[in-house]
Amino acid sequence: MTVPVHQVLLRTPDLVLLLSDVLVFSGTIMFSVRLVVRAVSNPVAAGPDGPVPRVRKVSGRRRSPSFLDRSDIRIGVKLADGRSAMSAGWGRGEHGTAQSAGPAITLDCLPGGGLPGAVSTTVLLSPVPPAGPVVVVVAIPSRQIREVTTLDGAALQEARERVQPFWPDAEQPV
Repeated sequence: MTVPVHQVLLRTPDLVLLLSDVLVFSGTIMFSVRLVVRAVSNPVAAGPDGPVPRVRKVSGRRRSPSFLDRSDIRIGVKLADGRSAMSAGWGRGEHGTAQSAGPAITLDCLPGGGLPGAVSTTVLLSPVPPAGPVVVVVAIPSRQIREVTTLDGAALQEARERVQPFWPDAEQPV
């Protein structure tokens, strides 16, 4: 089930940070975090429509402009019941670390896509949080950025109640 969320967490002259695409499954919620930066100002060449931004190549692959290291981006959550977790880094495919006692929660930031000037990650949080506020923190320590937003845990639970199981007679994969 989709929960309508599209929030601009941060807008600066050079950077926009978004949280969107919240999906609720029977045991997991999934959402996207996107980081978009303005094109770099030192172009390689002038194209027919204006400057062509410089895009750094790393190991032969195209990479977004060198505005930050993805591993420096952290995503954390704090649930209404006090449980919390923090990611090990953006898109490293590692489980986040739980910061409190109680039933375990898992926070994963999956490797995301990117274009020159934009990167994204898909965040998985299991299990679906209890009713109450779900605080989401996105931090980029090297840029002194720490943005906080709150998702409605009651809306997530309501969406969970409307989820149609993939296979009604078996354990659900998500």
